[in-house]
Amino acid sequence: MPELIPKQERGGSALPNTLFYLSIFLFLASLISFFVFNALLKNNQEDLAVLELSLSESKTAEKVALEKNILTVQRKIEDFAKLSQSHLTPSSLFQKLEENCHPKVSFNQFSLDSKSGKLVLVGKTQSFEALGQQILILKETDFVKDLILEKASISKEGQVEFSLSLTINPKAILVNE
Repeated sequence: MPELIPKQERGGSALPNTLFYLSIFLFLASLISFFVFNALLKNNQEDLAVLELSLSESKTAEKVALEKNILTVQRKIEDFAKLSQSHLTPSSLFQKLEENCHPKVSFNQFSLDSKSGKLVLVGKTQSFEALGQQILILKETDFVKDLILEKASISKEGQVEFSLSLTINPKAILVNE
């Protein structure tokens, strides 16, 4: 029978069908990749656990004790290095005194407190003039901060006996060696 109302033919676009099939494909691909990656993750976690177990088993008690011993020795070496760097050696003071000693002055007692930097020198000379020159020489040096003549007297032999108290500049004389 002929139709009274003619229907238009559907000649629509293929775009909706393509998008539908593409979305189904992407959904299935993501679902499959989820399960694949999940399985790979489990395998890698198992491998990691096996490796950690074998690593912990390879550390014997002897190796652990050796590591502790090495760390202890390393700590001692570092402590010794710190101590040796902070150790002050006043031996260069003798050389400085020898260089700055008046030819007519002789020292017969020497007392040094390296912590406070106090040096006491007791000596003899032929005259007060030589003693004054010695005091001036020592005051002009870089290793003497302060100088005090504590005692001066004339001995039975006619020599001048004296006692000097010096404050040493630690930066100039007490150097690390």
